[in-house]
Amino acid sequence: AAISRFYSTGCNTALATMLAAAAAAATTRSTLARSTSQHVRHPLTRCVDVLVNGSCHFTKRTTSSDTDTQPPIDIAGAPVNAFAMNQYILACTSTKEAAIIDCGASSQSELDPFLAWMKERDYTLVSCLQTHAHLDHVAGLNLLRRIHHDVPIYLHERDMPIYERFEESVSGWNFQMDENGMGPLPTENVHCFDDTRHEMSVGDLSLQILPTPGHCPGQVGYYEPESNIFFGGDLIMQGSIGRTDFPESSQEDMMKSLRRVVAMDEDMTVYPGHGPATVLKDEKANNPFLQGL
Repeated sequence: AAISRFYSTGCNTALATMLAAAAAAATTRSTLARSTSQHVRHPLTRCVDVLVNGSCHFTKRTTSSDTDTQPPIDIAGAPVNAFAMNQYILACTSTKEAAIIDCGASSQSELDPFLAWMKERDYTLVSCLQTHAHLDHVAGLNLLRRIHHDVPIYLHERDMPIYERFEESVSGWNFQMDENGMGPLPTENVHCFDDTRHEMSVGDLSLQILPTPGHCPGQVGYYEPESNIFFGGDLIMQGSIGRTDFPESSQEDMMKSLRRVVAMDEDMTVYPGHGPATVLKDEKANNPFLQGL
């Protein structure tokens, strides 16, 4: 199945079962919609909205009675496109500013629930933050720009060659998407940063930018320290990691990136590019690709 191509090989039985389920969901949209609520979970004291079939299912988990000290953060997410790539919204509740993290929605019907979620909450989209430029993570940028014409797009400069080969990638993978989303990706108001840029703001939320190359040269993660959450793209996923056998991948860089992230707070919640959210300590204990790091 196509989705498995973005995970590392040598997966255990449980992971293989998860991948098979995700691939089946990707080919049957109604099944994908029903399974969405399994993809975005968070154990900390916050509200997380899960976009399900064009509506929002509200969940809240509380582990502390001191809710006044929680950061002004709101998150929504859902898997999109044929590879079930997790597209997220990160919003600052105090300033009403929001960012899309990895705009991969390959159809208007996939993108609309994200736009509706922001509109219902009076959030203003101020940026699109890309963890990397593989086609399943950028497939929605043309559709988004048809509505939000000037929203800035942020991407590490080392992934620009992949970004510029989008049309070639769509053809090579036989990637299905709306006609309005096809064509070269936007070039106006696209901001490329290098390893010297360490922070990005969304309202009052300050995100640390962590270069995590390996899966591709310019992959980064976005870490919000107050909530201890990490949007990691295709670095660490539940029970697996991103593949490193693409032409532009580097196993050596991947190992360095994994060691860097594994050394972070083990209670950190990881929002991955594919599959359910997870907690770093669980991955350190159970992910076969992280053992011995």
